[in-house]
Amino acid sequence: MYLKRNNNSYKGQNGKVCVIGGSEIYHGAPIYTALGAEVTGVDLVYPIVPYCNREVTKHASYNFICHYFKLDYITGLDIVMINDVLDQVDTVVIGPGLSKKSLPVLKEIIQKISIPLVIDATALYAVKDIYETDEVLPPNTVITPHRGEFELFERYTKTNISKVSKTLECVVLVKGEQDIISNPEDIMVINKTGNPGLTVGGTGDLLSGMISGFIAQNVSLIDACKISVEILGKAGERLYKTMGYSYQAIDLLKILPGLIKKTCYT
Repeated sequence: MYLKRNNNSYKGQNGKVCVIGGSEIYHGAPIYTALGAEVTGVDLVYPIVPYCNREVTKHASYNFICHYFKLDYITGLDIVMINDVLDQVDTVVIGPGLSKKSLPVLKEIIQKISIPLVIDATALYAVKDIYETDEVLPPNTVITPHRGEFELFERYTKTNISKVSKTLECVVLVKGEQDIISNPEDIMVINKTGNPGLTVGGTGDLLSGMISGFIAQNVSLIDACKISVEILGKAGERLYKTMGYSYQAIDLLKILPGLIKKTCYT
């Protein structure tokens, strides 16, 4: 059993997640991440998105507590607001759908985060800079590149996945035909669930949200990665039986609660 809940708990005590992402073209990525966190059972989700994404994000879930960049990308003007939100939550995902115009301030934001952190998509370019200068990421960080994004750091091999994990002092989850998870202590987990339908847009965003949601509910980093890829892979397998490869991320989202219940509460 991965998830436990105190019968006497109240709103906010079962996980609060922040999602920082979005841009003029990629409005859906942070929404899927926020919904991925929400579906794990966390109490509250705080998306921080560009002002141009405000309406679509607000209407994606009535439970979202939304905040906005002043522009369509993150600048130094947003740092105080971002830090204020981070003080209210248990975990944060940063990167899904972000404009690369945000990169000049992303490294500074990432290196000052003190809560568990999941880094994906555009924010991986800031991690590349950290890796190349032999710096480390904050404690309790997960990075979630797909195979192509992993090669921002090194050529794709199991040995190099372990190397990147040790160098950055973080958990690395590389998404692919087999998902590979490695931590600095040389624990490596390989997930074989799933199918090629999971390359559809939004699935990686769902995954980063799920990981953050489980961490916010006191699941360890490596277990949060392990159960998230396993559950998402099983959802893809189930949908293939009736839809082939025509399913979308929203279809995955609809069947995740039952799979989460079966995996995490029994």
